[in-house]
Amino acid sequence: MNRTLKRCANAAAATAVAFAALVTVSGTAQAKPGVANLRYGATGQGVRCVQLAIQEAGMGTVSDRVTVDGVWGSKTQDGVIEFQEHHGIKADGVVGPVTGQYMYELLRDDLYHQKCYNYLPTG
Repeated sequence: MNRTLKRCANAAAATAVAFAALVTVSGTAQAKPGVANLRYGATGQGVRCVQLAIQEAGMGTVSDRVTVDGVWGSKTQDGVIEFQEHHGIKADGVVGPVTGQYMYELLRDDLYHQKCYNYLPTG
């Protein structure tokens, strides 16, 4: 009986080590590769995700003024630039792979916003 428990304990320990290695190798979650960049004038669910990320970041006055309406206007543009500056990203006002990844990381833990996976570009 003791031998069986010891084998089970060893198997459990080996499984835990293998799982930890897998998690370490896999790194952080990513948004969906291949999604087009988002920019001024865009509309739709991708823009809603951008606007949600700006609000979620809560960086100050710009994030307070951004409305989640799916239309990329001047307030969203200003919010994207402020988001990029705040995160040390090149502030070009375009949500490409780097900005998209930062935004997805901000939203991914909220089950409701996980759908943004399909709409935010990453590399």
